[in-house]
Order: sequence, then C-alpha cells, then structure tokens
Amino acid sequence: ALGEAVAALRPPTEVAVLATAAEAVAEDEAREAARFEWQMDQVLSHPAVLQLRQDLADAPASFALVLWETLRDVCRRPSLRVESSSSHAQLSSPIVEALLQANLLQPRWGPTRLVLAGEDRRRRLLSWLDQQSAKLTWPQRLEYSVQLLRDRPGIVRSLDRLSCERRTRGAAAGH
Repeated sequence: ALGEAVAALRPPTEVAVLATAAEAVAEDEAREAARFEWQMDQVLSHPAVLQLRQDLADAPASFALVLWETLRDVCRRPSLRVESSSSHAQLSSPIVEALLQANLLQPRWGPTRLVLAGEDRRRRLLSWLDQQSAKLTWPQRLEYSVQLLRDRPGIVRSLDRLSCERRTRGAAAGH
C-alpha cells in the first residue's frame, strides 16, 4: 500500500502526459464534429432552405446543385459583401441566410460582409461536400456536371449581388 502511495506521488511520465493530451484533442475533435453536424442540420432544416427544396422538387439534382455550389463558392471567397437596405432585412440567398443563422457565417462591418466562422468550418464544409458528391451514381454525376455548366454562372452572380431585402409583414411573420 505504501508503494502505491509513493507511485501516485511521482510526476507523470511523458507518455502519460502525451496520452492525456491526445485524449483531450480527440474529445475536442469529436465535440467540434458533432457541433458541425448540428449546424448542417440547422442549415438543411432552415425554412428558407426547405422552401428552396420544395421549389426545386421537380428536379432533385437542381437543389443539390444550388446548395453544394453555393457552399463551394462561399468556401472559395474570403468574404461575401452584403448591401443592406434595412435593419429588418432578409438575405436574398436562402442558403446564405441559413448559414448565418446556424453560425457557420459571421457578420463583419466596415464594409458590411459575411465571413466563414473560421478555417475549421471551411475545411469541414468542403469535406462535407466531398462526402455528399461521393454518394452520387455515375449517371447522377453526369447530370450534375451538365447542369453545373449551365447554372454555375447564375449561382456565382447571386452571391456577387448578395443583398438584404426588406421584409413585408407577412414574410416577417413566416407567411
């Protein structure tokens, strides 16, 4: 018993310290991964994104294209400039609005813009996009690629002209 008490008083070995540090890093990574998954769930279940999905229900690849390419373009840019016309405004892009509400984008002022909430979020978004596109079958990839050639300029233009639009009373109430 005395030997165990003396052993407990010795300073931890380098291996024990490294193991403890590795466990802490693994716990932090697991927590951040869970937080990111929750944030993506918030984006995908945001009312404006659900409405976009419903509007594009006739062509499921169209929704994936708009979502994925908007996310990809957001990750490519250092920031998204936002022109604001009202303090009670709604973003003109439902996906950007959902990213902001899920705290994947953060506002900055002078000039007014939105930035990704850190390089970790950019890395996780790009990884998530890779995972999603890996699920496509070859015919779906072909359809996606053809549609991308046609629709990408419009997606980029919509982010270039990102603005806030004044909400009407009905829109503010969710009608």
